[in-house]
Amino acid sequence: MKDNSKSLLEKVWIIVKKNILVSATLIFVVILLVVSLGLVGITRLREKKARQRAYDALSEEEKALLAQDFTVAKDAYDFINKAMADYLNALAENDQFYLKQSLFEINSNELDNIEVKSKYIDYYDNIVCYTQQGYEKESYYVYTTYDLHIVGIEQSVPAIIGLYYAKDSTGVYRIYKKNHMSPEVLENFYIAYMQQDVQDIYNQISLSYNETLENNEQLSDFMLSYHEIMNDDMVALNEERERLAVDEGNNDEQTGPKRERVKATTSVNVRSSDSETAERLGTVSEGSIIVRLEAKLNGWSKVEYEGKEAYIKSDYLQVVDDDGNVVDETTTGQDDTTNTANNDNNTTNNDNNTTNNNKNNGETKYVTAKDNVNIRAEADIDSERVGFAYNGDKLELVEKMSNGWTKIKYNGKDCYVKTDYVE
Repeated sequence: MKDNSKSLLEKVWIIVKKNILVSATLIFVVILLVVSLGLVGITRLREKKARQRAYDALSEEEKALLAQDFTVAKDAYDFINKAMADYLNALAENDQFYLKQSLFEINSNELDNIEVKSKYIDYYDNIVCYTQQGYEKESYYVYTTYDLHIVGIEQSVPAIIGLYYAKDSTGVYRIYKKNHMSPEVLENFYIAYMQQDVQDIYNQISLSYNETLENNEQLSDFMLSYHEIMNDDMVALNEERERLAVDEGNNDEQTGPKRERVKATTSVNVRSSDSETAERLGTVSEGSIIVRLEAKLNGWSKVEYEGKEAYIKSDYLQVVDDDGNVVDETTTGQDDTTNTANNDNNTTNNDNNTTNNNKNNGETKYVTAKDNVNIRAEADIDSERVGFAYNGDKLELVEKMSNGWTKIKYNGKDCYVKTDYVE
């Protein structure tokens, strides 16, 4: 038995000696494989820890962005489809009440543009909504494609609009246009917009739009002149409003002045007419309450004084309620004040006009258009229109005049806008 065991070991040793190279190679491969697996495991562990450290160093916004799903879904939400269809229909029908309710914010300039454009829009159809997850919880980026039908043109034109649909502070969903998005949302929106799926949608609409215009000369001519048409219509709309305002003012004069209680903000002269050189009837002391019959556009107020009609500069009067509390403060001045101990010679030169000079210690002042307004060559609504200012535009102020107009610098020349339209 012992001889057999010895014989077996000798046989194995003989085989190993004969195949020593193969055996060494196999042993080396096994060792190398074990070491490699160990190194791979260590490397992966290090990479995992490095990724974790990098993730931990990110801001909350950056972490949210990594977790955000930019997958595009087509017509995935019925409530979004309805909201976008209702929005487009409101644009076509100039339903400004609905627009004010559905949009997060909309100003008078935007409403005017919608009013003008709606005259040319027949209807929208083939409305499709593509959505992505938005920046905030339960919010969406919505890319709405549609066919626009223009009045008098048979061929429709394809178009697309990108919007943000999210809840406001009250929990109600609103439509946000880009100019109403917060900086964080807007930055995130552009990241979403640049995703390839979204770009493919925009590129397809752009291609279809160009092909449509190439094949329809009437539609092409309209779209090329579109901005000029809209601008002309905006000007016409504003001119009509100016004339209506004048007509309403004339009607107010015909139906009689509005009586209201006013308080003198300082001791002020009372005149027989609305002129600085008119006869001085007396003075009203500071704090005195009188009845105003009419606030005139030229900066004077018609008042009751000792049972008769008289005039006081409006700058020195404030509207008060029945208890004498100020309800409508106006700018007060000092130039028409008077010391009742002085004689007439010391008080007749104190009726100052209400013009405001533009230069104050060399500083240029500006007014801001609070609505769309025509710029005219003279202070008259029938004067030549030399320009147009949109809501929010800044205009260099020369002076605010007492006749309801404001003189401005426009293209290096003195021009005029209605004071009611600037601030």
